[in-house]
Amino acid sequence: MNGSSSLFDIFTMLQFVIASLLLPYVQVAAHGKLIDPIPTFLHPNEDTTSYCGTIDGPLAFPGDEYNQNPHANTEAFARHFNNSNFPNLKAFLDYFSTCDECGITAKDGVPQPLPADGLVKWSLGQQGFVSSHEGPCELWCDDNRVFYDINCARNISSGYIPINTIECAEAKMLVFLWLALHTPEWQVYKNCSEIAQQPPPLKQQHHAHCPQRCHLKLLHRRLIQATRTSQRGNNVAALGT
Repeated sequence: MNGSSSLFDIFTMLQFVIASLLLPYVQVAAHGKLIDPIPTFLHPNEDTTSYCGTIDGPLAFPGDEYNQNPHANTEAFARHFNNSNFPNLKAFLDYFSTCDECGITAKDGVPQPLPADGLVKWSLGQQGFVSSHEGPCELWCDDNRVFYDINCARNISSGYIPINTIECAEAKMLVFLWLALHTPEWQVYKNCSEIAQQPPPLKQQHHAHCPQRCHLKLLHRRLIQATRTSQRGNNVAALGT
C-alpha cells in the first residue's frame, strides 16, 4: 500500500515538473490576434495567435546584431528604419516578408463592424501585447494609414489602439501589421478584417433622393405656420380694440 502511494506521489510530481517545464514554451508559442474587429482565420483550428513569417534582422538592416534586450533591439531598428527609404512599416514588410497580404487571416472574410468606441483591440488572453515583443505596429483602412507606433508593446501595452473611425467609414478592409523585434529573427504579424458597410441613416437616404423638393416642402410648411401665427396675432389685436 505504501509502495503504491509512493509511486503515485512520484508520478504526480513528474507530471507537475513536466508541465512546469513546458509552460514557458506554450506561452512563447502564443503571441496575439485581433479581437475587435474579428478576422476570419484561414485555419481556425490551428494557433490563431501565431506570426505568419520572419525577417532576418541583420540582413535587412545591417550594422546591428539585434541580439540585445527587446527595447535596445527596437531602438536599433528605429535608427535604421528612419534612415531608410521605406515610408512606412507596410512598405518594409511588403519588401522583406514572405507573408501574404493578410498573413494567417482571410482577405475576403466575414464583414465586421468598426469598433463603436473607436478602439481596435489586439489581445492575447487577458493581456494586450506580449510585453517582451517590442516593435512597431500599424493600422490601415484600405490605403489610408490610421495608426502607427514604433513600439506598440511598450507604448500601448493594453492592445487598445485608437483610430478615427471616420477615416475608415468607407473602407473595405482594416489591416493590422506588427513586427516583433525581441530576437534577430523578426516576427511578422498580419491580421485583416473586412469592414461591414453601414448604410447611411434613413433621414439622409430620404434627402439624398430629393434634396431640393424636401427643402421646398419644409420651407412651405414653415411659411404656412408663420402665416397662421401672424393671422392669430392680428385677430387678437382686433378683438382688443
